[in-house]
Amino acid sequence: MKTWTIDELMTEKPCYSRAKVEELYAGRDSVSIIDIFDSEIPAGDKVWMLCRPGVFEGDGRQRWLDGIVTRAVTNYALHCGVKKVEDWAVRWLDGSDRSYAAACAATGAAWAAWDAADATDAAWATWVADAATWAADAAASAASAAWAAYAAYASRAASAAYAAYASYASRAAWASEEELQVADARKILTEGEE
Repeated sequence: MKTWTIDELMTEKPCYSRAKVEELYAGRDSVSIIDIFDSEIPAGDKVWMLCRPGVFEGDGRQRWLDGIVTRAVTNYALHCGVKKVEDWAVRWLDGSDRSYAAACAATGAAWAAWDAADATDAAWATWVADAATWAADAAASAASAAWAAYAAYASRAASAAYAAYASYASRAAWASEEELQVADARKILTEGEE
């Protein structure tokens, strides 16, 4: 499992000062992602750590991103009131079309609906379809998936986690989504451990 020394973590440019990181390490030489999960830092900061290179093995990062996007598609695109987006959401969820082109087409349909009606649901659908566009593109390679995860936390509008963020009407709902993302990651990272 991935671990970081203080010096290694500081090269990632966290928002915490070195003094704060040293305090969080509490005299330990290194910490693992599980140590970070068990810490008192906010869930959003844990998500930031999850986006660091090397945290997930194999297809874990892509599975994590897929879960984030699937939750957003289910909650905000599947019943958004824009038929083309809803049809695409069904295909995304059943796995029959997770292509970049289909996600782009759904994004266009959501933008058109938003422009025509300025409908809130269409706005959320736009963000979600944008997210899926990036998730579909990220599926092409591990490097793309890593960039998508990083971009998600760096607040790129067309990224998986940001789409989920944009889809939540309140800070409380977003905080709940962050907690779900951490829980999803913990489950993936601890599979097989009993």
